[in-house]
Amino acid sequence: MSGHVNGAIVKFNKLANSNSIRIGCGLHIINIVFTNFENEAFGCISGFSRKPHPFNLLYITWHLHNGYGNNNSGAPMNIKSDYIQDLYKALIGYCHSQYQMPLQTHWGYELRTAEQYLERRESHLQFAEWFIRTLKSYPNATPSYLNNWRLFHTWLNDKKLNIQLKCLVKFGNHFFNPLMEFIVGQDNVPRIFNGKDWINLPPGRRAHEIPDKV
Repeated sequence: MSGHVNGAIVKFNKLANSNSIRIGCGLHIINIVFTNFENEAFGCISGFSRKPHPFNLLYITWHLHNGYGNNNSGAPMNIKSDYIQDLYKALIGYCHSQYQMPLQTHWGYELRTAEQYLERRESHLQFAEWFIRTLKSYPNATPSYLNNWRLFHTWLNDKKLNIQLKCLVKFGNHFFNPLMEFIVGQDNVPRIFNGKDWINLPPGRRAHEIPDKV
C-alpha cells in the first residue's frame, strides 16, 4: 500500500488529512492467504469441533497437555498441566515444553503448534495408550475427559490427518516463514513519523510480530 502519487496511501491521507508514508497491511494479507490455503486444503471450520481436521487435532493436543495450568480452575479430576508433564517424565523419561496455543486468527501460532506436535507424536502415542488404560481402570474417571483422550489417540493414528499436518508445516516453512521474515525483518525498530523526523518508540510500544509501518 506504499505510494506517494496514487493508491490507498494517497486516498487515506486525503481523507484523514495526514502525512502517512505507508500502511503495514502485509501481515494481514499473509494471514488471509494462509487461512484460505488451510480452508481450501482441509475444509473450512469455525472453532474447535470433533471433526477430523488439522486445527482440531492441534487444539485438542494443546488442550490436553497445557489447557489447564496451575491458575486454571475446573480441571477434570484436578489433573493439570504440571501433573501431565510429571507423568510423561515418569513413563518415558521426557518432559515437553509448553505447547503453543493454536489460533485460527494467527496462522503463525498454528504453524508452531503443528511443528511441536510432529516432533512429539511418537511420545504422545506411547503416553496416550498407557494413560487411557489407566483412566479406564479408575472408577471415578470423568467420561468427557476420557473421551477426549480417546479422540486424541484416534487422531494420532489417523494417517490422512497426520499427512495433512505435514503438508501444513511444509507449506508454512516454504512460504509463510520466508514471507514473515521478509516483511517483519525489514524494520526491526518501531518508529513513527511526526511530519519532519522519525522518532523511535520506547520498548513495549509494538504489537506482537506486527511491524510499525504508519
